[in-house]
Amino acid sequence: MVSFRYSILSLFVVSIVGMQWQSTFAATETNPDFSYQTFATCSDFENTLKQILPTTYNDGRMYKWVMLAESSSIGAVAPTASRMADSSNTPKSETNVQVKWIDEADTVKTDGKYLYSYQEWEKAIVVLDAKTLIKIKTLRIPSNYSGVNFYVTGNKLILTATRYVQTQGYWTYWYNNSQKSVIALYDIRDMSRASLVRSVEVDGYLSDTRLSDTGIMTAVVATSYWMPPIYRTYFDGSKKSTEIKYDYSAKNLIPRITDQQFVSGKRTTTNRGVGDCSGMSSILPKASSLSLYSFNPTLTSILRFDTTIPNGAITSQVVLSEAGQIHVTRDSVYLTANMWVPKTDSRCPPNARCASPAMIWNPGTSSTLVHRFAVSTRDIQYSYSRLIPGYPLNQYSMDEDTSGNFRIVTSVSSWSGGTNNSSTELSVLSPGGMVIGKLSGIAPGENFQSSRFIGNRLYLVTFEQIDPLFVIDLAVPQSPKILGELKIPGYSTYLHPYDNDRLIGLGYDTITNKWGGTQNGWIKVDLYNVSDVKNPRREASLTLGDAGSSSDALWNPKVFVWYKEKNLLLVPATLMTSAKNPENTYLSAKAFQWLLGLSIVPNSISEKFRITHITPSTTAETTWKKECEQYTKNTSRYQQYIPEYCKTGATLDMYIANNIWNYSGDFISRVLYVGENFYTIGANRIQSQTFTTPTVPTAVQAFKIQNQYGFPMPMSVMSIFTR
Repeated sequence: MVSFRYSILSLFVVSIVGMQWQSTFAATETNPDFSYQTFATCSDFENTLKQILPTTYNDGRMYKWVMLAESSSIGAVAPTASRMADSSNTPKSETNVQVKWIDEADTVKTDGKYLYSYQEWEKAIVVLDAKTLIKIKTLRIPSNYSGVNFYVTGNKLILTATRYVQTQGYWTYWYNNSQKSVIALYDIRDMSRASLVRSVEVDGYLSDTRLSDTGIMTAVVATSYWMPPIYRTYFDGSKKSTEIKYDYSAKNLIPRITDQQFVSGKRTTTNRGVGDCSGMSSILPKASSLSLYSFNPTLTSILRFDTTIPNGAITSQVVLSEAGQIHVTRDSVYLTANMWVPKTDSRCPPNARCASPAMIWNPGTSSTLVHRFAVSTRDIQYSYSRLIPGYPLNQYSMDEDTSGNFRIVTSVSSWSGGTNNSSTELSVLSPGGMVIGKLSGIAPGENFQSSRFIGNRLYLVTFEQIDPLFVIDLAVPQSPKILGELKIPGYSTYLHPYDNDRLIGLGYDTITNKWGGTQNGWIKVDLYNVSDVKNPRREASLTLGDAGSSSDALWNPKVFVWYKEKNLLLVPATLMTSAKNPENTYLSAKAFQWLLGLSIVPNSISEKFRITHITPSTTAETTWKKECEQYTKNTSRYQQYIPEYCKTGATLDMYIANNIWNYSGDFISRVLYVGENFYTIGANRIQSQTFTTPTVPTAVQAFKIQNQYGFPMPMSVMSIFTR
């Protein structure tokens, strides 16, 4: 029988009434007033939520969109795919992760022998032989699964997803029980006979996961409380009545967890709540403080279990709190909740004349509530909660140093009289949760764009019209300080370590439009030299395409593939060629989608090759002319809109550029490599090439997808495959 260990923390948002966060924050400031208690009975738990839920429901905050919590770690005794690369002399792709030894789920993986890819149109994870691309195994995924990702260990494939179901008694639960988080373990020791061995399903949405090298999975599942369970006559069959009855029984408040295990063809199932209300712990604010925050009750479950043990116990902690970004290390799990505090002084001041008091815009302030949990193989212990100003940009905004200090970069929003007074802030929290160091007011008036913690350094990018790259020293946690700053046009959305003295930056260059504003221009790749921390410099730069060019790697670091042994960056991109129209700077004369191979060495960035999956053809010209025929005659009394690609002087390339997204099925979305071979992955095919002859496919595995366009790409647009 599988055993469960429960300990539940209900964290409600905390504020000090009347408190205003200042740009300077003393390291000795006391923690907001949390009151720790334990529920002696289920009635205590039910009565507490009875006080909270009607308040957040009745004032309309239940309808506010919230970012749900993300999953944490998933593990197995065998090394992850990224660690398996260390056991062979042949370099292999590793998932681009933030924390060493903490793997992250993805839609593509390789262990050197096989390629694994989730194909959305196939609704399946396909397993291909890395040498021949012959399909070895297909793991079908139900159509009601979304957010499908997976891990590959030495002998297991671990699927993570959210399942959507139609439920009976839709109005009988306080939480959204139509979403189920799924963690499924497959035995892949014999790939051709891969089989499901365990499936864990929890009420709530699974937004992300992590996989520790120690083999422990930590999954963070968010269950949103929303509409109250209402019992009317059409539910209970009683006489007609206008009275509404709310049910606060624990069975309607606590999500369920189902654990299925498959051994020798037999299935055993365990189903129960994620925790027992009796004995749960809680951290509650003053009742008067709760109303200050825009707070949506979200039950966030932290689940941990050892995937190397067939019936390993599931340990859980549950946090009643909104949750956003997470950070996971071997010893800690950090959850963050973005808390918005509306200003109360938005009315017209006394004795003042106002045209319309309702038009006075005075937004509130955003703060982040950080929760830390100390974790071990068999335990999850609550450590602290700390409220800090601003909100993190993404998971790369957070880091834990070797002493257990938590560092977090936040964007502090502030507007006054239509002026952006926002700035970026760095906070350092001790293992006990005290704010021991802080840098406030970094780059006032500029937007926080990216950050990267590397050892005792923080590299930070902000942007308004130029791109300041800050080098910040964290060697003394109590006294972080800016060492140097580089100002160049554009900005980087992602920073990647190159060596001890250099960083790669991927982002946008910027241009000034006819109204004097700043807009994104072309994609740029920079190599920064930070050996002289007081005077960082850009050592090399390469621009790609024109305005409108894009790459998923700009916002998803997993798409950024760095082959260190070859000093080669592999990144897919859609590149636009500008029509040079001063009235419309985003109008493109040409467009195409590529996988780019970029060589990055000290003092130089150069393009080595381009690969595409789009098939050349000439049938697009017929389609273009047919579409534009309707604009040759205007039979109406009104001025007719004519697309730019149908106007006099327009070209076929311009038509293709304005319809490039119709080719998305042929876009290369991801890339993997094993030794001298690399693999371009798209919806319609997976293709292998060698680095010696990158434009010559060596093998292809095709997939059937719905035809998204009536013509393939014409040959005239296929101007280059390599440089």
